[in-house]
Amino acid sequence: QIANLVFIQLVEIPHMSKTYSNRRSQIALRRAVVDQFDKVASIPAVERATKPLREQAARGRQAAGANVIAARQRTVEVTQQISEGGQAVLQNIHSHNLSIQGRATTITEQARTRLMSLDSEVVDFLNRKGLGDKLFAGSDDDEIEAKG
Repeated sequence: QIANLVFIQLVEIPHMSKTYSNRRSQIALRRAVVDQFDKVASIPAVERATKPLREQAARGRQAAGANVIAARQRTVEVTQQISEGGQAVLQNIHSHNLSIQGRATTITEQARTRLMSLDSEVVDFLNRKGLGDKLFAGSDDDEIEAKG
């Protein structure tokens, strides 16, 4: 405890005084200046002279506020436009995807039809050559069993 008291007395108190004494005087000086400005501003002649400046400052604040509101509204509008544009792009992609899928289905069905036609042509050819009975012997029985 004695070491702590010695540290506080020899180190901490001088450090705090050196660090914050300047700030205290700055704060006091600031207060004194503001008080003097308030006293000067309350003089009727100064009030009349500064009235146009105060009014202009008030208009500037109002205009700035209106600009902020307009900018906020424009931001909302642009965000909505971007969102709608994105939705349109997604719908366009979706419709193209469906169109591509539909076209792929059509091509698949056409290929299936052609293959079935080709199968019947091959079977007819094999039958004409007398090979159909040998190759497909028992296949009708399998088809009948599968259907039944």
